[in-house]
Amino acid sequence: MAVSFTPRLTRPEAGNKYYITKAAGGYSSAIKGSPTDTHCDVLSNCVGYAYGRFNEIAGEGACKYLSPTNAENFIQYAGGLEVGQEPRLGACMVWQKGATLKGSDGAGHVAIVEQIISPTEIVTSESGWKAKKPFWTQNRKKGNGNWGQGSAYKFLGFIYNPAVNVVSTEKGDGATMKYTSANPPMQCFMRQSTWYREAGKTTIKGVLWHSTGANNNTVKRYVQPDDNAPDQEKMLEIIGVNKNGNDWNHQELKKGVHAFIGTLANGDVAAVQVGPWDKKAWGCGSGSKGSCNNGWIQFEICEDNLNDPVYFEKVYREAVELTAYLCKLYNLNPQGTVTYSGVKVPVILCHQDSYQLGLGSPHSDVLHWFPKYGKSMQTVRDDVAALLAGSNDNTEEDEDMDNARFKELFNDMRSEWQDNDCGDWSQAARDWATSTGLIAGGGKMPDGTPNYMWADMLTREQAAALFYRFAQMMGKV
Repeated sequence: MAVSFTPRLTRPEAGNKYYITKAAGGYSSAIKGSPTDTHCDVLSNCVGYAYGRFNEIAGEGACKYLSPTNAENFIQYAGGLEVGQEPRLGACMVWQKGATLKGSDGAGHVAIVEQIISPTEIVTSESGWKAKKPFWTQNRKKGNGNWGQGSAYKFLGFIYNPAVNVVSTEKGDGATMKYTSANPPMQCFMRQSTWYREAGKTTIKGVLWHSTGANNNTVKRYVQPDDNAPDQEKMLEIIGVNKNGNDWNHQELKKGVHAFIGTLANGDVAAVQVGPWDKKAWGCGSGSKGSCNNGWIQFEICEDNLNDPVYFEKVYREAVELTAYLCKLYNLNPQGTVTYSGVKVPVILCHQDSYQLGLGSPHSDVLHWFPKYGKSMQTVRDDVAALLAGSNDNTEEDEDMDNARFKELFNDMRSEWQDNDCGDWSQAARDWATSTGLIAGGGKMPDGTPNYMWADMLTREQAAALFYRFAQMMGKV
């Protein structure tokens, strides 16, 4: 069964059965690690980790491949799997220690290939017997052929994972990332939705994560193709049919995000883009200082019952892949911040973060879920940064900024402010100003209500007219 490869760059989460012995309710036939990890008892041990990771990639719901022997004997017990000398994603690397292959002069070492930077440079995930940390990633270079292991070791080869399609090891544009400019996420634009019809454009500042808050992990619950879409039949086959008609494309809903991550009809986890990335989101609401709807690409992760570590790992990795793709697409720094509405806002954040910053409504997602599996939004930023570090840097220089380009960007920025987004703190003042006619607005919103453009700039000319109107109200002129 071929799978879409997702690199593991953080330690296995609690409850992941691929890293738990059968005696403790897991899938693994490996011995317990030393020191034994509280949540994944095959750690710390390179054998237990690599055996579990290789089978986790295969996704069979069991440890079907390899045998948890001494590390240096993995190739001997590979069970007919292909072995070679060139790196491939998901492959198990095997080193011999000593001369006998009998363990009396050393048991060897194994690691898993997670990212391929070039034919001679890779990133691996690993563990080790008696290691201080149960998990780590390592950048390895081929060098003299030993791939960075000490002189006491000899590299024997890569055991290729049968579930991973062969990919090129040439260094290119995002070669280690799932999504690239040549391979973007699946699209099912929901042009019938209220959001798609009415939301305007925005200038991209970052990426904001949501989760759905309902025990339904299927993409079809929220995403369906347009009734007249030319690929409707194909998309329904891929996504599945929502027989209840309660998806976001067949209701009048004042909410909208750019993508959903969840389970497709065949059981795979994937991201589905439902609208242009530069369309203003209707996702996080507003707070006392404004809204992250102005500039943050937003997506929903479909929740299950929040108790399945395997499903969590899949959607988390998919969300990291999607975010890394967006950061590369829009030249966003995953560890950076943006000053918006007087607030220092992380480039990558979640709905709960936006609320705490006064830039979103009071929702807890995703922080009611992620900490259960040792994740936080800082973990997210670190994982996105690590994934980007494994892809080729864009060496093209930015185009020169001339006056025409500056005006274009400035007008794009102003267009974000020219709507009725505002904070609750100004409600009384705004109501008074509009009821007295002091503020009349400019034009109409898509729903026909006046557009007061609360966040837009006030020129001196406009200020003079405003003061004059106020003086007239007071009988001074």
